[in-house]
Amino acid sequence: MVCAAAICFAIVNISAYANTNASEVSLTSVITSFVTGGSTLFTICGKIIFQNVWTLEYRNNAYVATEQPGLTDLLTYHGFSIRITGKAGIRFKTGISTDLRAQLLGNGVNGYHLKEYGTLVMNNANRTSYPMIKGGEKVISGLAYGTNANGTHQDSIYETVSGRYRFTSVLVGLPANQYKVEYAFRGYIILNKDGKDITIYGPVQARSIYALAQQVLNMGTYAQGSEADTFLRKLISDAQ
Repeated sequence: MVCAAAICFAIVNISAYANTNASEVSLTSVITSFVTGGSTLFTICGKIIFQNVWTLEYRNNAYVATEQPGLTDLLTYHGFSIRITGKAGIRFKTGISTDLRAQLLGNGVNGYHLKEYGTLVMNNANRTSYPMIKGGEKVISGLAYGTNANGTHQDSIYETVSGRYRFTSVLVGLPANQYKVEYAFRGYIILNKDGKDITIYGPVQARSIYALAQQVLNMGTYAQGSEADTFLRKLISDAQ
């Protein structure tokens, strides 16, 4: 649970609550959404998951859920990429609205200002025992926007599509014995309001290099015997 000054923040998958009136959102339903080298790549598009952001404030022995419409679709998922030449690798894409980012960097949105965003990565099997949160045990954090540990400002944009900046996290050079390991990825963003930092998380998606290689081959994108086809088939055979 992410809390500050008795106010808690949840990201809710809009598809699950699209027909739910804000006044009827139960604490249980909202709380389940809390989070306690130059090689060619082939992109596997994923379903874009749009989300609403809510606040939970404890008042008079009850929680009151309030939607924050200015932060709707704050972080979105935009699929995976897999290398088809060079070292084996997997890339995860997260998006943020160009207009909303500009507002958060400017005058702010309902008092919220952008401080940092990036991607979290962990072995998916560890999610049953460890929360996938920034700074959490077994969790790796990759910075896309903000100030790194050396005090250097970073602002990495992989591509801009349909009014959204996309930033990425990449795992490269995994050994063959990890090709079948599912790695979980999720975007995160830190906003500041009234001097307090609030961390909000995007949806979790997990994939393995092995599964992605199989998916690309099944799509029939590359001719059998081509360089890309041979590379993908070797990934699969090496993982056996």
